[in-house]
Amino acid sequence: MNEHALGVLEYDKVVSMLVDRTSFELGHERAGRLSPTVDLQSIRDDLGRTSEIRRLLDDGERLPLDGARDVRDALARSEVGGASLSCEDLTDVRQTLLAIGRVASFLGSRTEVLPALSSLAGTLEPLTALSDAIARVVDEQSFTVRDRASKELARVRRSLERTRSR
Repeated sequence: MNEHALGVLEYDKVVSMLVDRTSFELGHERAGRLSPTVDLQSIRDDLGRTSEIRRLLDDGERLPLDGARDVRDALARSEVGGASLSCEDLTDVRQTLLAIGRVASFLGSRTEVLPALSSLAGTLEPLTALSDAIARVVDEQSFTVRDRASKELARVRRSLERTRSR
């Protein structure tokens, strides 16, 4: 689509309005990068997903994204050799994985009414083992490593406590 047509349609204002209505940084960025397409199948797919989300909202429902965080920086840091993540980072990763699991389950249970969105559920991988491992070692209330994270840590902390109590 040419620039003149986009100007007449006030496309930049439409995108700006969409960006203003996003609630998550990833959605904000993706909405800001939207551009028109002439690919008919892509248009049909996008309209199908948009119609399903609209129907969901009209029915008073929403995707269960509560707790999801933007963990891109933490994930990038985790790829550096020898790097570690804070307990806060790990908690954010776990909360995001739990949200992914809720969304996958939500969409997977609505295949008949949300076929386009439900097809996306199969691409969502909640990584339950990782989420469980984080929960075992990180106290999400205090953002500390639990004593039971390892036998050695538990032993060291018991020894320190005995030394302090003398």
